[in-house]
Amino acid sequence: MSDRPLEFIFGVNDENPIDVTWGPYMFAGLDYRPARKRIDLVSAEDSDGAVPLGVAKADTMNMALRLRIDDGASMDAALDQLHRLQQKIDDAAKRGSEGLECAWRPEGASERSYFFLLEGEIAEVPQEMSGADVGWYHKSPIVVVTMICRPFFYGDWSTPVVVSGTDPILEAELEDVPGDVDAEGEMTVTEVESVARRYCEVGVEQYGYDPDSPSSVILNLASGLSVTGFSGTSSGSGAAGKYSANVAALTASTSVQTICGTSGADHVGTKRVAARVYAVDGSDVQWRMAWRVGDGKFTYGDWIDQPGVALGYDWVQVDFGTVTIEEASAGTQRWEAIFQVRTTTGTEAVEMDYAEVMPAERLIRIRSPRVAPTTIAVAVEDGYTQSAGNATGKSPDVGSAYVGAGDTDDFTIDTTNDRVQRAATSDSAGAGRALTSGPAIVNTFVALTLLPYTTNTDFFRGAIFRYSDISNFAVVGIENAAGVRRLKIRRKLAGSWSNVTSAASALTVTHYGDALRIEIEVYETGEYFVNVYDSAGDLLPPEYADLDFRNSVFASGGGLASGSVGVYDEQSGASAGTRQYDGLAGYAIEPMGAVCFADQSAIISHDRVERYDPTGTFLGEPDNVRGSRLFIPPAGDQSAVTRVVSKLRRRDLVLADDNVVDDEHEMSIRYRPRYRNPIGTT
Repeated sequence: MSDRPLEFIFGVNDENPIDVTWGPYMFAGLDYRPARKRIDLVSAEDSDGAVPLGVAKADTMNMALRLRIDDGASMDAALDQLHRLQQKIDDAAKRGSEGLECAWRPEGASERSYFFLLEGEIAEVPQEMSGADVGWYHKSPIVVVTMICRPFFYGDWSTPVVVSGTDPILEAELEDVPGDVDAEGEMTVTEVESVARRYCEVGVEQYGYDPDSPSSVILNLASGLSVTGFSGTSSGSGAAGKYSANVAALTASTSVQTICGTSGADHVGTKRVAARVYAVDGSDVQWRMAWRVGDGKFTYGDWIDQPGVALGYDWVQVDFGTVTIEEASAGTQRWEAIFQVRTTTGTEAVEMDYAEVMPAERLIRIRSPRVAPTTIAVAVEDGYTQSAGNATGKSPDVGSAYVGAGDTDDFTIDTTNDRVQRAATSDSAGAGRALTSGPAIVNTFVALTLLPYTTNTDFFRGAIFRYSDISNFAVVGIENAAGVRRLKIRRKLAGSWSNVTSAASALTVTHYGDALRIEIEVYETGEYFVNVYDSAGDLLPPEYADLDFRNSVFASGGGLASGSVGVYDEQSGASAGTRQYDGLAGYAIEPMGAVCFADQSAIISHDRVERYDPTGTFLGEPDNVRGSRLFIPPAGDQSAVTRVVSKLRRRDLVLADDNVVDDEHEMSIRYRPRYRNPIGTT
C-alpha cells in the first residue's frame, strides 16, 4: 500500500482551504512525531523507584511536510502558490491557542484525522541540480514545512445527548466514547422556566460507575438516608418547599446530634457531598459530615456554619466538600456517611431534606452572585427640604419637578421635619395619590422610608418603582386590610389592580410602630429583590419581608418594563391620620448578571464558558467559574460508560437560598474524541 496520503488540508473549514495532495501541490513526504507525555515522578527516601504524580500531560506534536509545487505555467506561478501556502501557515499563529484546523487522511484510511496547527514555517528550501530534489531549476520548487501542533488528532463531534426534567440534578450517560485520551466536551444548559439562574454545577464520572445499577446522586429518607439509630425523626410535614415526601428533623442544641446517615450507599470514586437543610433561624446552626469506607474509622469534617445567616426561614445548601471512595477489592462495595448538627447557643428546629452525592472526577461550578447594585445615573433624590405647600410642581434635591396624579388631595411638605406627607381619608378603593419624578428607568433601584403610622384603618402606602401613568404603575409597600398589615407588591395595568407578591406573615405592632425603609431592585429580566430595614438598620426577617421573585410584566416587553419612581399613598379608611415619608431615592443601575438568563442558554466546554443575555446576544463568561474543564474519558477496552450530571439553580447557593429545586432545565452534551495517532475506524 502506498504511503502517499489521500488528503492533507490546511484550513479544512476555511473559505479557501489548501489541499497539498492535488492541484499545484504534490505531496512528497511527511514526518510526524506524536506528542510526548510530560511525566512527573515522585519518590520517597524509604522506597525503591518512583511513581507518576497524577495523569501525565502532553507536549505539542511536531510535523515536517515535504512538498513539490508545480503550477505548470511558470516559476512565478509556482512561487505565487508558495506564498499562498506561507500565508495560510502564518494565519495559524494569529488564531492563538485555537490554531488552524487541518485534516490528514493517510493512504487507505477511511477517516480523516483532524489536527490544529499552532505555528509553522517553510524551514528548508533544498536546491539540487539532480536527483530527487531537483525542482527549483524546473519551475517546481521543493520546500519543507515544519509545524508545531496541538498534541492530539481529533475525530468528528458526536451527536448530542439531550435530557430535560425537573429533578434537582439531571443525569446523562455517554456510551462508546472513542479515542485514547479524554475527549473535549461541550455541554449546553438551557433555562426553560423563564427565570434567570445564578448557579450551575456540572459533574463527570466514569471510575466505578455501573450503568446497570447506577448509584444515586440524591439521597433522602425514601432512598439512601435513614434516621434509624440516630437522633433525627422522619417528618412528613416539613418546611414549605421541601423536595422529599419526608425529611429528617430534630431540635438542635449545643450538644452534637446525628440527624441521619446513609443506608446502603455504594458509590465509588471522588464525590462532592452537600445537604439541603432548613432552620427557622440558621444564624447559630452548624453542620458537619463524618464518613468511612466499609467498617473503617470515621473521618470527621470541619463544622460548617449554616449559610445565609440573614436569610432564615429558607432552605440552603451546606457543602461538605469532596470525598474519595476507593473500590472494594473484595466483598460488597459500601461506604457510610453521617450528618451531625449543633447550635452555638440555645436550641433550633432543623430539617434535612436530602443529601447530594455529586460526581466529581471532573467538577465545574459556575456562579453569578447577586451583588450590590451599581448606580449608572441618579434619577431622583430628595430629603424634602422644600418650602411649605403642595408637593406637586416642587423640585427634589436631584431630579425633575414632581408630577402628581390620581386623587386630588395632594402630598404636602412638612417643613418642621423635612418630610413629605398626606392626610387625606376616604380615598376611593384603588384610587390614591401618586407623586413621581424622573425619567423612565429599566434597571431600577428605589428606596423610601415609611414613617410610623399606627392608625388602624384600611390603607396602602409605599414606593412606586415603575410608573407610566396613573393607570399603569407598580408599588412596593404596606397594605392594611381589616386590621392586618402586610408588605406587598401591587401593580395596576390598564386601570386594574392586582397583587404581585405578598409577604408570608403579617407585620406586628413593633414593625408598624417603627420607621421602615423599603428598598427594591428591579431588572430587565423581570426579577425583583426587596429589603426592608427597621430604624436600627436591621433587616426584617424574611417571613415579614421576603417578596423576591420574577414577574414578566416587569421584564423587557412587559406592560411595566420601565417607568419613573415616586411615592404612593391611598387611605380608603375614614380614620384621621397623617402618613409621612422621607428619603426618596431612585437610581438607574447596571443590569444583573446570571449564568443562564431567562429562556437562554450557557455553554460549558473544555476551554471556556459562554452565555447569552436576555435578548439572546452573546455575553461572554459569567462572573465566577471554578473547577475542572469539561473532558470526557474514552470508553477504552472495558467499554466503560461515563455519567454526566448538571444542576441549575435560581440563586447563588454559596451566598443565597436553595428554595426552589424543581425548576425544569435542559442539558445537551456532546464530545469530540482525541487520539495520539491518526484515526483508524471510529
